Amino acid sequence: MKIHFYRKKTQHFFILLLLFALSSCIKYEPVTFGEIQNLKVHKLNMGDADFSFDIKINNPNDFSIAIKETDLKVWLEGEELGELVDMDLKEIPENSEQVHHIKLKAKLNNPLKGLVILLSLSQKNETEVKAVGEIKVRAVGFNKTIEFEEVWKVKL
Repeated sequence: MKIHFYRKKTQHFFILLLLFALSSCIKYEPVTFGEIQNLKVHKLNMGDADFSFDIKINNPNDFSIAIKETDLKVWLEGEELGELVDMDLKEIPENSEQVHHIKLKAKLNNPLKGLVILLSLSQKNETEVKAVGEIKVRAVGFNKTIEFEEVWKVKL
């Protein structure tokens, strides 16, 4: 019984050591984002808003990155609009520099203020969009939480 326990513990140790060695060999290059284009508001009501836009995403890594969860706050014109609750982009292919069409849903913190901000966009040629928070990703079998903060000037 004692030998069996020792053998299991040794196996677990070597598996952990192997995983640690493999994870240290993985070279991660940051994913970069281009400009937001074709920003459109599809649905707007008192509680949420549905948007879509195109954005160039460059993943220079030799592995794809799966987006598992997002916890992002969104600002328009320097005012906090709300939080991102759903996004259709689920994976960024390896060694790619592609324009992705992204659809998302935002929950408005202050629905009346959010509606005013969104409706005022129809009178402007350009707006500032800011996203801040965390994105949980999975790549090569490992999970990672990435701090995210980006600001874009968007032509309307």
